[in-house]
Amino acid sequence: GSKEETMSQLWTMLGGNRKALGKYESQLKLLRQVSIYRQTAIAHVVGTMLKLQAMGAELAELRERVGTVKLVGERAGVPLGVHIESIELGVERLEQRRNWARGVEEEQRRKSLVPGPSRDGIKEIDSS
Repeated sequence: GSKEETMSQLWTMLGGNRKALGKYESQLKLLRQVSIYRQTAIAHVVGTMLKLQAMGAELAELRERVGTVKLVGERAGVPLGVHIESIELGVERLEQRRNWARGVEEEQRRKSLVPGPSRDGIKEIDSS
């Protein structure tokens, strides 16, 4: 009843439930950290999707260039060497983007494994 609730609240105010409250506080802190990590992960996924879409567009352009070389060849007055150089530049850009994406992925993986405040404001997760 009401007396039991009052006594329970009084006991809590006097610190009788300190251990249980500490555990709840720790769990709440963990949930907040998971939420921050989730937001960071979502931002990373969205950024990666945008980069992949850009790379897809570059691949489509590269496919079109290769097809143009096959169809037009020397007839258009553009030497085959120019077409090859253009295609090589496109491939080089794609490789640079791929390497960049790998670097970002590795950096995110490293950040997610490093404990402490250096992880974009996310402190070490303590599951105790």
